[in-house]
Amino acid sequence: MKKCVMIFCLLGVLSIKLFATSYYVSTSGNDSNDGTSASTAWRTLAKACSSISANQGHIINIGPGTFTEDKMITIPSGVSVIGAGSSKTEIKINYFFDMGFDTNPHVSTFFEKFVIQIDGTDQTIKGFTLDGQNKKNHGGIFARNATNVVFDDLNIHDFKYCGLWTLEVKNVEIKQCYFRNNAYGSKSHGDSGNVQYHNGDGLSFHDNIILEEGPILGDGPYGLKTGRMGGYGMKAQWLTWGGANSTELKNLKIFNNNIAVPQTGAWNNGQAPAIVIEFLAIHPNNLEIYNNDFNNCISYPHPSDFIGGRIHHNRFTLGVDRYAYAIEASTNDLEIDHNFFDGGIYPIASFGGDPRNQKIHHNIFVNQWAGREVVMHGSPKNFKFLNNTIIDTKGVSRVLSDWGKEMTLTNPDIRNNIFVSTFGKNRNIFGANVTGGTVSNNAFYNVIEKGTNNVITDPLINYSGDRPSPYFELKQGSPAIDAGVGIPEITIDLIGLPDLGAYEYGKAAWPIGNFYTDSQNPTAPALLTGISKSTYLILNWEASSDDNFVKDYVVYRNGEELIRTTDLTYKVENLTPSTPYIFAVKAIDVVGKISESSNVLSINTTVADTEAPSMPTNLKASAITYKSFLLTWSTSTDNELVTKYEAYKNGVLFASPTDTTLVFAGLESSTVYDITVKSIDITGNVSVASIPLQVATLTLPDPYVTAKGESAGTGDVAMNLADGNNNTKWLYNAKTAWIQYAFKELHLWNTYTIVSGNDGPTRDPRSWTLNGSNDGTTWDSLDTKINQKWTARKQSKTFTFKNADSYKFYKLEITANNGGTNLQASEITFSFDSSVGIEPSLNLDKILIYPNPSNGLINIELKELKSAKILVYDLSGKLVYSKKMTKNTEQIDLTAYSGMLLVKVDSKGFVATRHIVVK
Repeated sequence: MKKCVMIFCLLGVLSIKLFATSYYVSTSGNDSNDGTSASTAWRTLAKACSSISANQGHIINIGPGTFTEDKMITIPSGVSVIGAGSSKTEIKINYFFDMGFDTNPHVSTFFEKFVIQIDGTDQTIKGFTLDGQNKKNHGGIFARNATNVVFDDLNIHDFKYCGLWTLEVKNVEIKQCYFRNNAYGSKSHGDSGNVQYHNGDGLSFHDNIILEEGPILGDGPYGLKTGRMGGYGMKAQWLTWGGANSTELKNLKIFNNNIAVPQTGAWNNGQAPAIVIEFLAIHPNNLEIYNNDFNNCISYPHPSDFIGGRIHHNRFTLGVDRYAYAIEASTNDLEIDHNFFDGGIYPIASFGGDPRNQKIHHNIFVNQWAGREVVMHGSPKNFKFLNNTIIDTKGVSRVLSDWGKEMTLTNPDIRNNIFVSTFGKNRNIFGANVTGGTVSNNAFYNVIEKGTNNVITDPLINYSGDRPSPYFELKQGSPAIDAGVGIPEITIDLIGLPDLGAYEYGKAAWPIGNFYTDSQNPTAPALLTGISKSTYLILNWEASSDDNFVKDYVVYRNGEELIRTTDLTYKVENLTPSTPYIFAVKAIDVVGKISESSNVLSINTTVADTEAPSMPTNLKASAITYKSFLLTWSTSTDNELVTKYEAYKNGVLFASPTDTTLVFAGLESSTVYDITVKSIDITGNVSVASIPLQVATLTLPDPYVTAKGESAGTGDVAMNLADGNNNTKWLYNAKTAWIQYAFKELHLWNTYTIVSGNDGPTRDPRSWTLNGSNDGTTWDSLDTKINQKWTARKQSKTFTFKNADSYKFYKLEITANNGGTNLQASEITFSFDSSVGIEPSLNLDKILIYPNPSNGLINIELKELKSAKILVYDLSGKLVYSKKMTKNTEQIDLTAYSGMLLVKVDSKGFVATRHIVVK
């Protein structure tokens, strides 16, 4: 019976193999084809992915060329997608998601904005370029629950938030890919990474290139003026998503990569370094990072978040006089060895806790910032610092210290190191207060000696060498040769005693970092052609290929470099009409090798352009609100090129957009606006104005409710609080908020009712303050409540307060919710309750209001006062009568009213109020 089961299982596997089919996508294909052969290929990847079955081993082969997709693509489980190569197959997806710089990325809907989705097993995604089109698209590839998936030879560039994100994956390999400019920085949410990853097991990332240039500051969202910042290389981070409960990241290997990011990140207002690899609230387990080339920092978690790991054989080129650290090592059980640290403020640093069991050995430290630390920790436990070479070429840098103070080391092991100051003599750069342990067999040259059995003469170190060949090795006759002591697991495979420092004399040096080798230059760009106009030219050429990756194309004009671009087309502007020009293009790969030139293009611009563009037509207004609307119009035509439009509001220029869509904002409610549009071409010719369009903004509701935030995507907006419907609600993803009611007229309220929302009692408001204002700027505190709770959903609770002042604006400042992460309410209404009373009048000796009851004629007398303002409210709190009083005695006529009224007299701060019954 068991044999039968095995046979059936084998047949099941064979059936999958037998059904495996190769399908084809081609630029010359048609989505009405069946895709089963090159001659019947589909035209789009979306068609292929929606047409074939999952988990049968199918392969989608994408031919060379540029493919434009217009929808999100989900690749079925078990289906591989193989392009003709990243330099030959390019995919552009015109399915744009721009969530903005201040959108919280740690929410479930965030991943819906990635243009390619993967949620399967046994797949290879290989051999194409994915273009985010200058960050118009939010994310590239999102792989969740992927198992045994390989990403290979992908060129993913210019997505706004992230090129590739993996979540809850197992045995996923990312190799030989090129990620460029897929990250951003935000002061509210920090920096994203080109590649992001969350929990999983067996993820490997190797032989990849990540280049993140960052935006030019001043042109970006940061408000700074110079340089570049923002955007990380790789980032593992937390997120708020019900299905992602685990934050453990097991058996991650990152090796043989080249990662370069901007000097500074967006966090801390751009004052802190950007990060090549970050672990944010993630628990790594058995992590290894080796043989990489980095230009910035690795940020590790705090000790409680980390279970073992090793960083070795990497090169960190941080730069001289840079505020940067190489490894944020706030972790226990961490081994850091055989790395080359060049520059920075402190290569190894702990910003939290006192890590235990760190082992730092066989590293080179050079060019650290003068006066700062090579290793900056608090008071590490069981600290081992062995066989390192520290060359202080920038002044007096401490080697070991605690934020500039003496580091306290209890029972450390500091042996076989070389400490050299080339800046001056007899410097105390050791910087550690050592108690117990072992400090011996170190070399100190121009440095105050510590410990025993030391070398204190010139260790004879070689200070020259070219990358990647190591330097700082010992010369023949060095007193550091054989001056060390044997240390288990550290000084192994040696003949005789170990030398001091990182390199063993006479033994082949260990490799440092990953240095890409090129067997060839890129191929020359082919078929350079041009389209000529009067003041500009459009150049086009075919892609080059390379054994690694082509980084840029260099465009030459008349023999001089004009621009570097990643595109296969470039518009050359600001040219002179009727003038000859000569162009050529070369390709540069990621290691800087340059191709031969393309064909040389000689081309003339046309005669000067005097023709105006056509008039913009078909103006339409939509999404009209109380203060804004969306204007669209049809594209103008021109003999050359329309470059922008001018939109006018009531004859005054409002904006100069480059496309045919414009939001008019900051408008007045209940107002009619005359809108016209003109078009302008590249040479400055202006069209006639469009036919005017009249647009009327909406009338504000009374009251008009706004809030610090709302959930517009789900319809849970602030205006629901005043719609009289307990089945609708307001929802905001925060623990605190404000809600403002703007009334058209003054109202005297002393009562308000809050109706709880329909779900989650932890979302209910708990503590708040109610304020009133007449200008929306200056506020008076009216009522404060703390620790309020609702016992049911859609339950009403009424609150009262004594009040004698009327306001147009009432604002509820919610300072705490009931323990959740969101705030909600169904309704908030205001009213006046005459039984509540008003603030007691303290000025009845100065202001008299009588008679009461009355037939409607009310007398008001001022004692010692000269003028006042009279305000009368009905029981709804609405102002029904007002008058300025300029003499000591005044009679007002309220015979038009009956019942109870509130009369308030205000004379420069002296206030008297009284309820009057009109018969």
